[in-house]
Amino acid sequence: MRKNRNSFHGNRETIESESERKREYAHTLTQREPMILDVGCGTQPKGDVNVDLFVGFTEHRQPPTVIAPHKIVNFIKADALHLPFRDRGFHTVYSSHTIEHVSNPLQFLRECIRVAKRKVILKLPHRYWRRGLRLRQPSGHKHYFTVKWFAKALTHYMFDIEVGLAGKPLDLIPIIKWPHEMTVTIYLRGDICPRGRK
Repeated sequence: MRKNRNSFHGNRETIESESERKREYAHTLTQREPMILDVGCGTQPKGDVNVDLFVGFTEHRQPPTVIAPHKIVNFIKADALHLPFRDRGFHTVYSSHTIEHVSNPLQFLRECIRVAKRKVILKLPHRYWRRGLRLRQPSGHKHYFTVKWFAKALTHYMFDIEVGLAGKPLDLIPIIKWPHEMTVTIYLRGDICPRGRK
């Protein structure tokens, strides 16, 4: 039994030391500015630092579906709801098609805003987005969003929302357009919102 306890404590110390090294590495990365953090980078990272929690196969990711961390610049495996970075550590936080997959979208927003110094840019599918002739969202989506949802969630921030329109599923009738993808830009600490809050 004593041997098992020592083994357990050794494993715990290893986990804690690895976690500490991750925090120190993340802190070192955020010393340079301006920097972009890509949250939920997947296999197409766009940041100076790139974060994703799921490295292996996921059904919602576009091919290639498996992340190769050694091929991604400054990749950190971390939870988007608990980002291992200091407050205001990045000039811009960018996230594409991630918020609809997390368990708590409001916490996701809070974390993105916390680590951003000037701007947060989110791309995500609109609530009424349609894929081809299917009348429902992909199964991997846990939440669905509209402009009104963000207007309520971002009451204390200046923000801008662009809604792209797509012809699907009625491509043969160009007059009918569905809301497709939304781009939400949150302006922080002095940045100017070009078109005012929507």
